Amino acid sequence: MRQTFVNTVNYHQEALLARIPHDILLLWGEDDTATPLYQAERMEKGLQSAALVKLEKAGHYAFLDQPGAFGAIADAYFKA
Repeated sequence: MRQTFVNTVNYHQEALLARIPHDILLLWGEDDTATPLYQAERMEKGLQSAALVKLEKAGHYAFLDQPGAFGAIADAYFKA
């Protein structure tokens, strides 16, 4: 199982991002150490139509760290 996990997290699909035609909202905790902010920034650049919103004082589980902000941003995005 460990080798499967290692293979999965080390498999990069960045080149495929440009093929995603949908609007994407990336909500990211600024303090995320599991998936650092620079990765979200790379995703935003690679996607055709993306918006990156950085949540202060939030880590990998930004929806738990900042539930009010996370919910308000997601709600506004989906209502637009």
